[in-house]
Amino acid sequence: MNKFASSRTTRTLVIIGGLLGLVLMSNPHSTQAATRSTQFSSDNFYCQPLSEDTAAITGYTGPETTVSIPDTVTKDDVKYKVVNIAASALANKNLAHVTIPATVTTIGDKAFSRNNLDTVTFEEDSALTTIGNDAFSLNKMETIILPDSVETVGNSAFEENQLEEVT
Repeated sequence: MNKFASSRTTRTLVIIGGLLGLVLMSNPHSTQAATRSTQFSSDNFYCQPLSEDTAAITGYTGPETTVSIPDTVTKDDVKYKVVNIAASALANKNLAHVTIPATVTTIGDKAFSRNNLDTVTFEEDSALTTIGNDAFSLNKMETIILPDSVETVGNSAFEENQLEEVT
């Protein structure tokens, strides 16, 4: 095989591979499309299954300013344990008080940003390990008591509050 034939073969394979990638990305039955379609609402919360028995809170539609994140959500008689509060899920909702269940392990970036939070309560025996960047920024908290389980706190997680104490 001469070098021109080899080059032509390589170009053909690259084109076929690129076309195959486009077909897979546009396939409505792809995993990504299927995941998006499984989003559901439970009470005043939008939820996204993460596995067969866990879910993330991805949004909030209620009018209340005092909110308790549920520890479980249900869709079609299937209960999901809430383990994640997604990025920006409860941002800009005019919240004043929030309670986070012990089941939550991760709070995403800007999850509670731009509210009027002065109180955040973590349930006893919290499994929380990660607080994302700007998660509670731009609120009105003066103190916050983090669970002992927290391992990672993102950049500016509590920026632009009136915090005098973080314990």
